[in-house]
Amino acid sequence: MSTSDAAGPKPDAPFNVSAQLMQDGGLTIAWLPPRHSAVPVDRFVIEYRTVGQWVPLAEDIAGDKYFHLWKRPSRGATYHFRVISCSASGARSETSPVHTITTTGQQQQHFVRSYVMSCRDIHATTKR
Repeated sequence: MSTSDAAGPKPDAPFNVSAQLMQDGGLTIAWLPPRHSAVPVDRFVIEYRTVGQWVPLAEDIAGDKYFHLWKRPSRGATYHFRVISCSASGARSETSPVHTITTTGQQQQHFVRSYVMSCRDIHATTKR
């Protein structure tokens, strides 16, 4: 259900926000539009943060587009994303944050697997 503020009635927030790591190292952020918003969505905004303040990632995504490709996120960072639906008057409704982790490539993934095996080995050794 939309509400009002100084900019006018708000469109409903998008939902089912997801972020997926692509093979080339980019991230695809996708969402579903509001189901039955009484106020039309003019555009979407994506914001992210690692810590602290929210930072704009894309500020003018057409209201009929439901994904965004971020080509060069930093490696090894945990990102939190939110998607905001905006009306033509500027009223906004945001999603709850969703997070994803980018990796640094094969070498780190191999290290993580080795570490998990080491923990299992330690656990097995302490049970004897």
